[in-house]
Amino acid sequence: MLGARPVVRKNASGQNVFEEVYSKVSKIIRREVWGDDVEKQLQELDVKFSTDLVSRVLENLEMEPNKALIFFRWVQESGSFKHDQRSFNAMARVLSKEEHTQKFWRVVNEMRSEGHDMEGETYINILGRFVKRKMLQDAVDLYEFSMLGGNKPSVQDCTFLLKKIVVSKELDMDLFLKVLQVFKANGNVLTNANMDAIIKSLTSVGRMTECNRILAAMEKAGYVPTGSSRSNIAFKLSRGGKTREATDLMEKMVASEHSSDYSTWMSLIKGYCVVVIWMKPVIVSERWLTKKGRLLLGLL
Repeated sequence: MLGARPVVRKNASGQNVFEEVYSKVSKIIRREVWGDDVEKQLQELDVKFSTDLVSRVLENLEMEPNKALIFFRWVQESGSFKHDQRSFNAMARVLSKEEHTQKFWRVVNEMRSEGHDMEGETYINILGRFVKRKMLQDAVDLYEFSMLGGNKPSVQDCTFLLKKIVVSKELDMDLFLKVLQVFKANGNVLTNANMDAIIKSLTSVGRMTECNRILAAMEKAGYVPTGSSRSNIAFKLSRGGKTREATDLMEKMVASEHSSDYSTWMSLIKGYCVVVIWMKPVIVSERWLTKKGRLLLGLL
């Protein structure tokens, strides 16, 4: 967002002066290959390059990112304008395309070194573009970049990115772990809501076999699953016929302090019953009884 426009002034013919100047600058840049002649024409306009004017011209050159970047550099190097937060953000939005990512990161890092922040609206706009184009590495890097700035992403952005990662063509656990680490490093705590949303996404793409890896990564990042969350996972695994993964989940639970979580065991059995894998409830029950003894007999 460019913010408030300057007070509208009109020339003798009643035309908006700002629009007239902006139009002239844009046309000069667009109609020719950048060179000394273009720079001469811009200087001959004898205009004051304000934040509003520079940002508007950059936006207008969105379909020609290279020319936009040349103008961005020239206007400061010529002494006509010193870039501020708004003009840096405008340039970042223009460069947020797959073929220009190296230039994008160069500009946003320069922006930060100059003491400016990425604006919230710019972050949301660019994150959406990266995700839409399946540029998940850049999306995660952008999340990390913004978390280190003054305008931090919302808590919901962590879940949003984790969901996008788990449903991508290939599950990239390095990216998944990076999002968790950035989230935790900023004092945030993972909750059941995060886990439930991710499990739902895994289920939607038939990837529940990855559930234990996901759970382990989240626990490493400080997540403490509740009984209801473990029950949900156990039920989905057994109902989906993921016997090995369900067994791994329960064996880890038995080895932990959560082995007395009866609801998780019952959810596992119910899941097997739903898909009529009759022998599994019997096997699970036997293991359970072996572990917990006669005190559990009344639950079966």
